[in-house]
Amino acid sequence: MVATSVRDMCRKWLKSFVEIGQLMKRLDVGEGNYMKELEEDYDVSDSMNQVMEVSLANEMQCEHFKAQFQKFDYLWTKDLQVTLREFLDAEGRVLADKTKDDPPLAKFEEQIAKYKALANEINSLPSLQTVGWLKINAKPLRTALSTWVSKWINLFVQYLQEKVVNSMTDLYAFMDSASKILDMKVLGEVPEESADDPYAEKEEITPEQKEKENAMKRKALYDIMTCMRDVRKRTERTDTMFEPLRNTVASLNAFGITLNETVLEQLESAEHKWRLLKRDMYKRKEQLTALQQTEAIEIRRKSDAFGERVEAFRRFFQKTAPFTVQGSELKLEQVKPAYKILDEFHHGSLTDPTDDVVYPSVYKIIAESKQLQEAQELFELFQSDYIPLQRCSEELLYLKSLWDMVGTVMFTFNDWSKTSWDRIDVDFLVEESKKLTKDIKTINKAVRNYEVFRLLEEALKGMLTSLPLVQDLHHPAMRDRHWTLLMQTTGKQFVMDDKFCLGDLLALELHNYV
Repeated sequence: MVATSVRDMCRKWLKSFVEIGQLMKRLDVGEGNYMKELEEDYDVSDSMNQVMEVSLANEMQCEHFKAQFQKFDYLWTKDLQVTLREFLDAEGRVLADKTKDDPPLAKFEEQIAKYKALANEINSLPSLQTVGWLKINAKPLRTALSTWVSKWINLFVQYLQEKVVNSMTDLYAFMDSASKILDMKVLGEVPEESADDPYAEKEEITPEQKEKENAMKRKALYDIMTCMRDVRKRTERTDTMFEPLRNTVASLNAFGITLNETVLEQLESAEHKWRLLKRDMYKRKEQLTALQQTEAIEIRRKSDAFGERVEAFRRFFQKTAPFTVQGSELKLEQVKPAYKILDEFHHGSLTDPTDDVVYPSVYKIIAESKQLQEAQELFELFQSDYIPLQRCSEELLYLKSLWDMVGTVMFTFNDWSKTSWDRIDVDFLVEESKKLTKDIKTINKAVRNYEVFRLLEEALKGMLTSLPLVQDLHHPAMRDRHWTLLMQTTGKQFVMDDKFCLGDLLALELHNYV
C-alpha cells in the first residue's frame, strides 16, 4: 500500500513495529509467535492510538495551513483569455452605431487593483511553518502563486497597453492614407500650375495615355468621396478617444508601466493632426462641390435607369421562375427543368424570348445594386433599397427548398410505382407518405401560395387516399369480374400478370373515385 499522507505513513510504521511479533518464536510452547499477544495488549494499543490521535490532530492543522493557499486555486484553474473576453462582454458599452466599446477605464483599474491586493496577500503568507513535529516549506508554492497573480495583473495591463498602441497605430495609418487621397487630382479639376500660368508649355501625351489618365482621375473622385465618408463615420468615436487614452496612460504610469516615447509623442500630437485632417476634408469638399454635383446627377440618372431594369427583372422572374408547372399534376420529369431555371437565376443568365433581353443572375444584379447604393452613399444621395431584388432573392431560396421537396416526393413515388403487385407493403407506404406530408410542412410558409406547393400537397393527399384502396384490392376475395368492373369504372385497361405493379394501379387515379 502506497502512503498518501503523513498519517498513513505513521500507520504503516506502527503496523511494521507490531509485525515484529511474527518474527519471535514462542518460548513457552515452542510453536507460533507473539503476534496475538501484541495485538491484544492494552498498553500497546493505547500507545498506538495516542500516536494516531497526534497524527490526526497534526493533519487537521496541516489542512488548515493548506487552505490558506487552496483558496487561490482559481488563479490557475480559470482560463485567462476566456475570463478577459467575459469581462469585455459583461462590462463593455454598446455605442450608437451598435458596435461594442471597451469597458470604462475604472473597470480595468478595479480588476488590476483587485489582483494587486491578492499579490500582497500572497506575499504575506508564511513561507516556512512548523506544524507539530512537521516543518513545511511553502516557499515554492507561494512563488508559484505570485507568478500566477502576476499573469492576471499583466492580462489587464497588457490589454490597456495594446489598446493605446493599436489606437495610435490605426489612427496615424488612417490619417496618412486619408491625407494622400485628399491630395489626389480628379477629372475636370484644373492643376494649380496650369491655373497660375496659362501660357506654360504642356507636355504632349498620346490619346491612350490621356484616356488612362482620365480613368485614374475619375476613380480618384470616388476614392476621395470614400475617404470623406470614412472620416465622417469615425469622427464621433475619434473625437472622444483622446482624453480616455491620456487617462489610460496616466493609469498605467500609476501602476509602474511606461509606454515608449514614440507612442507618447503620437498621442500628444494626434488630436491636433486629426483636427487638421477634418479641416482639409471640408476644404477639399468645397473645392469639389461642382464636380460632386455633376457626378451626383449622373448617379441619379443611373439609379433611375437601374430602377427600371429592376422592375423589368422582377416581372421576368415572376414569369419565368418555376412557381407553377404545365398540366394539373406534378411529374418527375418536371424536376430537372425547374432546377435548370433555378441554377440560371442563381449563377447564370437567362434570355427573355419575347424581346431577346438577356438578364443576369439574381445575385449579379444584387451586386450591381450594392455598387450603386455605395455611390449614392458616397455622394450623400437617397439610397434606394431595391425591394424587388430582395424579394427575388428570398423567393429563389424558397423555390429551391420547395423543388428539393418535390424531387424527394416524386423520386420516392417513382420508386414505389415499380413495386410488383404481390410485394406491396401498404402499411409501410402509408407511414412513409405521412412522413413526407409532415416534411413539407417544415418549408417556409411563404411557399404555400405557390401553385407547385398546392400540386405537391394534392399528390401526397392522392397517395394517402389511394393506398387504403390498394389494400382493399389486395383482398383474397377479389375475382376477375371485380377487376373487369374496376376497368369499366375508371375507363382504363390493364392486364393482371406478373408485370403488374403499383404504378399500373395508381395510374387508374383511384383517389378521384372516392
